[in-house]
Amino acid sequence: MKVYLETVDESAHPAAILGQLDSEVYTVANADNLKASLTSATIFERLQGEFRRSLMPWVARAALKNRRQHADGPVVDFQRDLRVLVRQAYPNGTFTELESRSLENFVDRISLPEIKSQFLRDLPSSIKVALDITQREEALQTVRPLAQDSSSSAFGCHQAPATIQNSSVNVFAMGQRQSHDISKQTAKRQLGPPQHTPPFHGSPQPQTHSRGPPQLTSP
Repeated sequence: MKVYLETVDESAHPAAILGQLDSEVYTVANADNLKASLTSATIFERLQGEFRRSLMPWVARAALKNRRQHADGPVVDFQRDLRVLVRQAYPNGTFTELESRSLENFVDRISLPEIKSQFLRDLPSSIKVALDITQREEALQTVRPLAQDSSSSAFGCHQAPATIQNSSVNVFAMGQRQSHDISKQTAKRQLGPPQHTPPFHGSPQPQTHSRGPPQLTSP
């Protein structure tokens, strides 16, 4: 940086310094209201003060910028993390300013699209109100699938497994084929020549005795 500033007019040093900062350092400088109208010594002094802090607000600001609610994460945990990051990122902010920043980040980064659209149309008065509304919607979305499953079970809407359905179809087709074969055999018997029926040997046949002519008896 010093070698670069030697090639630049002294009056243009502040603007040159800000122009040479990388994105993260420039974000810190912008948050600290470092302008080209300040002297070079003032810019370096403020930057050193920011990066020497043990809390390092610029790290918290980067984390706050990237913090979003996960789809399966509880909204109360998301709101708590936002408040912590806001306090770390803006340690000198008033309570009203911190609450406003927390609400702004909460509305912009929640995962429920319906609630997000509602908040964009009608911004809640505080982060607490926004949290209460979001928690109610989160609870409703948890209950809805359970209610749908219960109603389906009550009305007998369960679908039979594919294997059972296929087995039923196969059994029905086999029954149809057997009925068709029996009908064909019956028709062949009716149309064919009569068959000789063997005598029944279960019980003896009655015997008949032949009689001769009547004999005359003498008086």
